[in-house]
Amino acid sequence: MIDQNRETAVHAADTLTDLVGDLCGGTMLFRYWINEFQQGRLPEMLMINVQKICVSHLVLALYKFVEFHQRFHQIIPSEHRQACKTLLREIEQKSVVQFRNKCVGHIWDNEHQRPLIHSEIMKRLDRLTGGNMPGFLNWINTPTPAESPSTVVNIVERLRDALMSKYSISPNEFLDR
Repeated sequence: MIDQNRETAVHAADTLTDLVGDLCGGTMLFRYWINEFQQGRLPEMLMINVQKICVSHLVLALYKFVEFHQRFHQIIPSEHRQACKTLLREIEQKSVVQFRNKCVGHIWDNEHQRPLIHSEIMKRLDRLTGGNMPGFLNWINTPTPAESPSTVVNIVERLRDALMSKYSISPNEFLDR
């Protein structure tokens, strides 16, 4: 059984490493383009497209954590379970899954039998971000992670590191396969 748990932990650590990359990359890229827009080096229509791309990427990454928890919850060390449950509640409160299902993955509103309209997407985006895009990005990943230990990225990194420590996993075990 321990060998099966260790193999599962290797898969989990690999998944979490990939997730950290998605979350860091998505927030850093979005911040870069926000700065470019604020400096007048990016037209508004292009910034709208950049926002759609980055938000979609981040929503998919946050959903991956939900799926990760569904698949790997049994090997999460006890000292990390509460942080994971809290993060899952936050993801639920932000309606991440609904945003993914309605706005990122589809164009059609089955309930109204028509395409989603801009105002509906913006209402869902406002729910997702709490009306505060910089705050949403900082919730995921701050530019100074050491100052914000409760970001999504920090929670995911601590969980990955705990699994790697508990099961004596070296990064090469998943990076070289």
